Amino acid sequence: MKVILVYPGITNRGFDSYGKSNMESSWISHGLCSISAFAKKYGYLVELIDLRRLKGWDDFALLVREKEPDVVGMTMMSVDYKSEFTVYLESVLTNNTQLPTRIYGQHGTIELDGKPQLTANGDFVKEFRELNNGYDQVIIPSQNQRDMEGNFIDAIRKDEKLFCNVDLGCTTMVAIKMGVEAYRQSKTMLWDAENDKVISG
Repeated sequence: MKVILVYPGITNRGFDSYGKSNMESSWISHGLCSISAFAKKYGYLVELIDLRRLKGWDDFALLVREKEPDVVGMTMMSVDYKSEFTVYLESVLTNNTQLPTRIYGQHGTIELDGKPQLTANGDFVKEFRELNNGYDQVIIPSQNQRDMEGNFIDAIRKDEKLFCNVDLGCTTMVAIKMGVEAYRQSKTMLWDAENDKVISG
């Protein structure tokens, strides 16, 4: 199997920026390196594409077509919420394959096409069964509700509760800022809830 791992790294510096400024323009993700080493150990052919070395998205598309990989993996940086869940929603616009819509978790996988369906994963099947009356798979109860735009209009006209209110907006932006600063300063950033401020770990 031929694998291509992609390091994005162009958020702040852009394409064609490798090695042209500070550490941010030349360092590589340790996680990506670890995955590469592990895959190679088991006989997979692994190559790296660093977007900072390319001229643009057309170069990237051409390179992927030339190499014809079986699997393409892209790394990303994330913000961890202690004792909470983090859900990543990603999209590849050039993908013509109609892949199922899923949320992958450690304990289970949620299928979102049709009625939301939760299925137990690997080592957690026994625990899953204990929590779900012996079943390996359960349907998650759901109800139809207004979309975000409709909900916003309802909040103005009918004084209904906002799905995404100012508290959620503030929390989201603080988390994004912490992630960016952790990356730029090469430090772990923590949230001091008691004093409502960001501190370095």
